[in-house]
Amino acid sequence: MLSDIVHKMNKRGKISVRISSLSKPDHADASNDGQDGEPPCATRHARTARRLLSGIAFATPLNATASAQIPVELYRSVLARAENQSLNIISIGFLTNIAELLRSGPDSTSSMSGLELVLSRVRELIIMGGQYPSGWEYNFGGSDPESTQYVLSHWPPSIPVTYSGAELGGNVFSGQTLKSLAPPDSPVLAAYEWYAGRGGAIIRESWDPTTTSYGVLGLDGFAKLGLKSPFAYANENGYNSIILTNGSNAWVNDTTVTNQHWLRLADGVTNSSVAWMLDELYVSDPLQRACFGY
Repeated sequence: MLSDIVHKMNKRGKISVRISSLSKPDHADASNDGQDGEPPCATRHARTARRLLSGIAFATPLNATASAQIPVELYRSVLARAENQSLNIISIGFLTNIAELLRSGPDSTSSMSGLELVLSRVRELIIMGGQYPSGWEYNFGGSDPESTQYVLSHWPPSIPVTYSGAELGGNVFSGQTLKSLAPPDSPVLAAYEWYAGRGGAIIRESWDPTTTSYGVLGLDGFAKLGLKSPFAYANENGYNSIILTNGSNAWVNDTTVTNQHWLRLADGVTNSSVAWMLDELYVSDPLQRACFGY
């Protein structure tokens, strides 16, 4: 539900969204071309999504276009146009495209390398991946552990990176109120019914939504919605390390490294209260600027 949370905050003026992309490097079908106030979106599976959700009429159609940029090109063009230290990157899949961005050299879009663009334009990288303090998780090891290793080893130490692990969102089960409160044409309801609801119930783990909500609001932004932050940093220092070729990670305590954190629930916050917050976002009207009364 990354796109739902992000685009609703975008519509309400809480954030400015520049790009939405899947985590593979292939040439993409574009599910949005940047019109009507929506960000450009690079995704491989526009036709697949249309087939799976056929018969449901959404406000923004999924358009297949041969001219869509591959994700690293779109990353570079968006970063080149951005103000300094103005963008958060939220990764909820494999780290392939971010690794390709870091490896990229100067081109017709920018005379800066990918690493230079990241250093000058990115404020924070937020990653749904890994398990904390240690373990194996699919986004890190399921497809491209080499890119995971590359990003963790080459991310600039001056730019914050925050990890949301499998143990955080895996214990938050959202979607419980969608059938009773979401409008029948809700794309969120449709997605939950297709992906999670084949057995009747549409409750689902919330790895990506928890990551996205932090990526959009940080620790302090929840106050703008009248909410206490549901998250806190679990560490003061240290860094994430890939310890096996299968992508398994472990946190290394190191007082000299202070730009990396992993998330936990804040004191007094429960998994069910985070699920309630996410459900409220899912069923809210994106055209209404208010959210939770704010």
